[in-house]
Amino acid sequence: MIEVKEVHSKKIDKLRKREEILSSKFPLDENMDKVNWKKIRKVVDVSAKLYKIPRSLHIKEYKKNGLKFEVIIPKKKENEDIIIYFHGGGFVLGNAIYTRHFTKDLAEKSGSRIVSVDYPLGPQNKIVDIMENVSSIYDLISIKNPDSNISLIGTSAGGCIALALALKINKEKKKALTSLVLYSPLTDLSEKYQNTNEVDDKVIFHTCKEGCRKVILDGYRKSGLYASPLLHVKNNLPRTMIVADNNEELFTDSYMLYNKCIENNIQSSFIIYKNTYHAFQTLSNKTKETKELLEITCDFIKG
Repeated sequence: MIEVKEVHSKKIDKLRKREEILSSKFPLDENMDKVNWKKIRKVVDVSAKLYKIPRSLHIKEYKKNGLKFEVIIPKKKENEDIIIYFHGGGFVLGNAIYTRHFTKDLAEKSGSRIVSVDYPLGPQNKIVDIMENVSSIYDLISIKNPDSNISLIGTSAGGCIALALALKINKEKKKALTSLVLYSPLTDLSEKYQNTNEVDDKVIFHTCKEGCRKVILDGYRKSGLYASPLLHVKNNLPRTMIVADNNEELFTDSYMLYNKCIENNIQSSFIIYKNTYHAFQTLSNKTKETKELLEITCDFIKG
């Protein structure tokens, strides 16, 4: 099922302009491999550390054996479900603290525990390192919670990780996922599919995939499962919801994934927004449109 939502929001316009300014300072483009991302992360993380934890939530941090994540538990926990979230940032930026504005709303709305993953970032770490790390985190969570329904949510580069992990879980016959939600996901670094729509995306650049390949592949095949999970979709995914803006650089990644799901009889939905921007979905309660989307997401996960 495809649903199109046209947005006319001054607040989203304002937030898009802010994101465009930030993106111009830290561009995700073909020169990503020449940037000192470790230094930039120190600057960006200063603002993240100022975030105050709402009293309605309890947060536990896990740091052990190279695995790092935090568990956000709503005081009004309504179920034993677990939602694992993978942030975006071109594989080089982002962390669990920086995305608490979204994960805390997700916890409160769903009534579920949220596992927000701090996966290792490039260019110091490569795609194989990242996937081995998140796979180990999934094993840990699923073994400790054998009776819980587990869903994955991923945004942008985190969408690539979530999709690849879902396929890996199926391939290795691990505890099955309940659902998969992908926001503006990067699904294909192989260059097999090119944008067929008109793109005017100033949040990420048209050469972002070239930059990602330079930063994280390190000899790994660009058509491999971890780099281009889109190419490996058969009938091997749980219920899947995809959300993207029609005018963003990764729209084709989302569109082709939805087509693959339909071809393989995977229960799926695709929500196309107009007049938003790449990865706007994690604004959650900041706008009426994303507040509604948060409700749609939680309803989808609950089935």
